[in-house]
Amino acid sequence: MANGITLGGVEVQGSVASNGLYFTFIRGGLQSLATFRGEDDIVPQASGRDPGAWIADTRELVLHGFVQGNGATAQLQRESFRTRTATLMAVMDPATLITIVAYPPNFGLTTGTTATLTNCRPQRIVAPEPSDLWYEGWEVTLELVSIKSPPNWAVA
Repeated sequence: MANGITLGGVEVQGSVASNGLYFTFIRGGLQSLATFRGEDDIVPQASGRDPGAWIADTRELVLHGFVQGNGATAQLQRESFRTRTATLMAVMDPATLITIVAYPPNFGLTTGTTATLTNCRPQRIVAPEPSDLWYEGWEVTLELVSIKSPPNWAVA
């Protein structure tokens, strides 16, 4: 793949005509911070606090995009939409940890490099119920969290 994003091995950014899925990062990308956990120490009668130990704990990811059915007829568009929706729902299974791979031009990556984040747990899909849609397009927000230790992107 020359550019795009794969989510659990499924291409979710690229040619909408080819796979009908197009998503982009709105939180949790390469330049954002992980969520840290820890505690600063309170010393009686001291002003302020003493810095405690803090470690990178998780990385929250949010992708926004859409699922689009394609085809020459309305029936083919609906069938394509159903297949693509099922593919996305299978990837967003909270029981499975998935890997996200971003390709150039995402995050300013140069040609031939990728950014990979493993151990990502799908959390939720924020969108209208797909069965309520009378058309063959679905605007979707995907929320995931990386529980990798530490939850840092690997650029190679």
